[in-house]
Formats: sequence, C-alpha cells, structure tokens
Amino acid sequence: MKRGVKVWFVFVMVVLLTAVPALADRPAAADPSAASVRLPLIAAPDDPPTIRLESYVTGFNPDGITGITHAGDERLFVLERKGRIRLVSPEGTLMDTPFLDLSNTVSSGNWEEGLLGLAFHPNYPETPYFFVVYTIESTKIIVARFAVDDDPDRAIRESELVLMNISKKPSGVPGEFRVHNAGDLHFGPDGLLYIAIGDGGPDPWPGFEGDPYNRGQSHADLLANILRIDVDSKPGGTAPDCGREGYLVPADNPFVDGWRGDCDEIWATGLRNPYRFSFDRTTGDMYIGDVGEKLREEVNFQAAGSAGGTNFGWHCYEGSVNYADLHSQVAGTCPAGATFTMPIYEYDQSQKDCSVVGGYVYRGTDFPTMIGRYLYGDFCSGRAWLLSRTGEASWTRSFAEATNVQLSTWGEDVHGELYAGEWRGDKKQVRIFRVVVEP
Repeated sequence: MKRGVKVWFVFVMVVLLTAVPALADRPAAADPSAASVRLPLIAAPDDPPTIRLESYVTGFNPDGITGITHAGDERLFVLERKGRIRLVSPEGTLMDTPFLDLSNTVSSGNWEEGLLGLAFHPNYPETPYFFVVYTIESTKIIVARFAVDDDPDRAIRESELVLMNISKKPSGVPGEFRVHNAGDLHFGPDGLLYIAIGDGGPDPWPGFEGDPYNRGQSHADLLANILRIDVDSKPGGTAPDCGREGYLVPADNPFVDGWRGDCDEIWATGLRNPYRFSFDRTTGDMYIGDVGEKLREEVNFQAAGSAGGTNFGWHCYEGSVNYADLHSQVAGTCPAGATFTMPIYEYDQSQKDCSVVGGYVYRGTDFPTMIGRYLYGDFCSGRAWLLSRTGEASWTRSFAEATNVQLSTWGEDVHGELYAGEWRGDKKQVRIFRVVVEP
C-alpha cells in the first residue's frame, strides 16, 4: 500500500471507530416508515451523577406498586395496584394495617388497571382529605375524595365522595376498555388539583391502533388529558361540566365554555397515557411521562405560569413523529391549524425500552449533584436517566443507572428525597427503594 493511501486509510478508520459509540447511542427508528425521524444525539451535562436504587422496604403485594408519596410529614404512603394504601413509618417499617383498603372495589384484572394515584390536600391535616384515582368495572376511571380518621394512620372508608366517574367505553361498542388509564394526580403550586387521564384504549383496537375514538384531539370527554379542578370551591369557579360534584372548575381553565360545550375541566390535551407526571417543587414546572405506542416514549414539559391549553399532539403525533402521515385514518381527525407542543425528550424502543415512567426533579439535600435534575426511567428495561435543563427550552440527557428493577413508579418524600417502586420483583419481595448517588 502506498504511504499516502495508507495514511488516508488510517485516518478514515480512526474517524469511523471514533464515531461508532455515538452511532450506537442514536436510537433507531422503531418503525421502518419512520426511518427519517431518528433522534439527534444529546450531549451529557458536565459531571452527571450515577444513581443506585437501595432497597428500603419490602413486603408489598406482588402485583406491583403504583405510587409513593407523603402527607407533609415523615411517613410514606405506598399504593399497591390491587387497591391498598400501605404506610411506611418514619423509621422505615411497613405497618401491618393498610391506611385504606379498596381491594374489593378496584378492578385490576389488566396490568394497567388498579389503584393508580394518591394526593393529600396541601393544607393537610387542617383539611383532612386526600384524593385517589382507581379503575372499576374494566371500563371506568374513578376520581374520589376520602377523609382521614382522628387516627392519622387510618382513612375513613365510608367517607368516599366520587368526583368523577369517567366511562371509557362508547355506547354500543363491544370489547373491553381496560388500558391507558394514566391516573396520577398532584396539587399544583396554585393549590389546584391536576389529574392525568389516558385515552382509554380500547383493547383490542378496532381496525387500527392509535386513538380510534380521537379522545386526544377532542374536548368532548375527560380522556387523554390533564385535568385541573378546584376542590376548595374558591370564588369565581364554575360548576362541574363533565364530572359530578365536590369541586368547581377554575374560571381561567383554557376551555371553559359552559354546559354542553367542551369539558371545562381540561387543562392540557393530546396525551396517550400520561401514567406519571409531577411538579418541580421549587419552580412549579410540570413534567409528564407519556407512554407511547410503538414509535416514541416521551417526556413533556409545561412551564410554571402557563395559561394551559397545551396540545401535546396525540394521535396526530407520537412524540415528534407525524402519526397522521403513517396512518391515513387519523389525518381527518387532526384539527386544522393546531399548534402541537413537542416533547423535551423522546426515545424509541430499540434497546428493550418500551414504557416511560415519569419521575421527579430532585430537590432534596442529601445528594447535591442531583439538585435540579429530572429523574425518569423505563418500565421494560429498568434503565434510568437524568434530564438537566441547559436553557429556556433545552435539556441534556445523561444515563443514570441500569437498575435491574422493573420500575413501576417514582416517589418523593417530604424532604424532596426520591424513591422508586417495582412491579413484580420475585413475587415475594416487592420493594420500594431509596434513590442514592454513587460516590
């Protein structure tokens, strides 16, 4: 080989070998028809921490943990999908008697059903209420309020007030509607209750997948949305439009138009299955983990102070992929002139990832290198990542850990420290974990 050719060959090989890791990190399109929408590389932030999940409490129902939260004190409240809320003492002991047992009411035959969300009133214990989301009859999502007993470790089962009874099954349509329930709920910095509801399925889909009843781009019911309601009946609200009782609709909700119009409770729309979302307790920003179909898993963002009305695109878009271009049945249901908000980060299912589990922005004090970073993971692969905000509308992602845990939820305690829950474990030792940073 001539010297000049040899030098050129070595140069080319060095370039190619240097590029291999970067190309391996680039997610491949999950569908051949979407090959032109490969995601760009995202640079890691400076000195990103690596996390570890440290086993904290064992002994939960082997059918999965769906939530971990607090009531403004040192206790942890852990949701078992089958319908019980379990208490973990400040000393880290799982208490024998459940805080609340709805297992005789909740439908949980499908793995996406069950007891799905819990939020305590922000003025608890002075206002001794908490709110839950659960499924019944394989076709309905319930949003309800309960009261706490004089014993703060016990809820009053008979105190239930159903705020919303959301039917997912259209009249006269056969089949089951067990999936895409979402079900997370949180009080925002404005003191209002935000509730994530999925598009409802169905399962199986009639003719094509996606959102066959166009819940994501319709305001005619409460499905496929983030809802926003006032459970304290502040002045100026309007009566429930698509719900039942026990709350008012804030007058500044974006789709308020009175009876028989849009569902006034809707705050943001165009979501497929926003299973877990959260507020940054410092900034008030909202982060939403929206589970995709086959093309994209996505993290969506709404800045604090938003006027609402954000359309995250489903099913006209799945992530940044134009879903209507891939499925002609959808095109006619996409509103003309609509503005769709794209995810701040998305990934495909090329590396055993399949279902995003939205988490929290870390605001604790134990691990300074985590502060301000958003932690989320994937149900199928158990991998976890951190998003770091680098500008007004820019984030960078770093790999945090391959947990070897089938992640089902994240949680936050009163101090802002983070926890993770697992799905089935080994069927005997379903656990919650503390999130710690490797030294």
